[in-house]
Amino acid sequence: MDASLKDKLKCLIFIPIISRTYCDPKSFAWEHEFKAFVEQASQDQFGLKVKLPNGNVTNRVLPIIIHDLDRADIKQCESVLDGVMRGVEFIYKEPGVNRSLNTCDDVKTNLNKTSYRNQINKVALAIREVMSGLTKGSSEIISDSKSPIEDKTPVKEKSIIVLPFENISPDPDQEYFSDGLTEEIITDLSHIHDLLVISRSSAMTFKGTKKTIPEIAQAVKVRYVLEGSVRKAGNNLRITAQLIDSITDAHLWAEKYSGSLDDVFDIQEKVSRSIVDSLNIKLNPKEDREIVERPIDNIQAYGCYLKALREIYVYSPESLKLAYQEVTHALEIVGENALLYATMGLILVHYFNCGVSTDLETLNKAEEFAEKAYQLKPEASYYYNLLGMIARHRGKALEAIKYLNEANKRDPNNPDVMAWLGYLLGVFAAQNK
Repeated sequence: MDASLKDKLKCLIFIPIISRTYCDPKSFAWEHEFKAFVEQASQDQFGLKVKLPNGNVTNRVLPIIIHDLDRADIKQCESVLDGVMRGVEFIYKEPGVNRSLNTCDDVKTNLNKTSYRNQINKVALAIREVMSGLTKGSSEIISDSKSPIEDKTPVKEKSIIVLPFENISPDPDQEYFSDGLTEEIITDLSHIHDLLVISRSSAMTFKGTKKTIPEIAQAVKVRYVLEGSVRKAGNNLRITAQLIDSITDAHLWAEKYSGSLDDVFDIQEKVSRSIVDSLNIKLNPKEDREIVERPIDNIQAYGCYLKALREIYVYSPESLKLAYQEVTHALEIVGENALLYATMGLILVHYFNCGVSTDLETLNKAEEFAEKAYQLKPEASYYYNLLGMIARHRGKALEAIKYLNEANKRDPNNPDVMAWLGYLLGVFAAQNK
């Protein structure tokens, strides 16, 4: 694109080809292509973010990534997108090589194990998903602009979104810790039957947003919003949190917590209980136990687990390998642990899914980790969730549906389980019309 196209950028879905030279704030393409579309889409009748039929939220910008990007470039893109950058990779890699994928590349020599044709197919399917979301109607769209038609969807009285806690630590790399705290509080609250809690994936789309509290609450149809910040310096920890009623924009509760890293589990529980008390929710014994329970009670191992989660969400061959290393280290610290075994199995499934390893032995090993998790915590959903994902990759759709349905019964607030189960039920229904 050059200056001749200035002010003529009109489209529903924008697909930038992002290389290591694309993310230059001084370039014409960055200012008048990438940023211009984001601004345009944020103000049109659809909005920048679209709710998909499976309930997930996606961006109308679909990046095609042709080189490994520096973290600084990724963060710059995400600051414009107002959320995590998820794209389709067209990268060929072998030792000493990092270039764009082409039609002649051999999958066997490409460390990413991606085929040009398959990546094209992924782009096409992603476009179809976005278009299906756009055609669902304005009530299904996460809009960044005020709709001319007032949305009359009722808001549940006891409903909440936990916004990503802001990392205000001296080291910006500590963001994994603030994101992890956000996720743990969401998990705690999700166990409460009488409280509707927005999932992590939807909450994370508001990371760094400039939207007001009422705008955020309206976008996801909740009444209450929890926001906060984390400052971690060495072993010292300072956490602030405040609960806001979006209707009155008034603070129901606010607190500051100071201590050491060893206090983080107590702080998590205090935040969750303060929300429960503020909303006058009565916990049953099972819910009370689940708020107290800590699947990993060693702070060092817990830190490794949070780092692993960050790398899993990046979802690249390199990041998945880093995640595997972090979980391995956590297991070395605490010994056998159901959540860590389940996470190890999940990473191996992702290894297979993204082409790090196409050997079926990878899925067999993931199944072994699922069995280990089951032996330690048979009542949890880990085992059934993993077996469902493994069966799906083995092409056994009905078996996958059976396992995921059981996982959903045991953990009905797990958005990943619901997403996979919904996807497979939809595929099965379409094939058996």
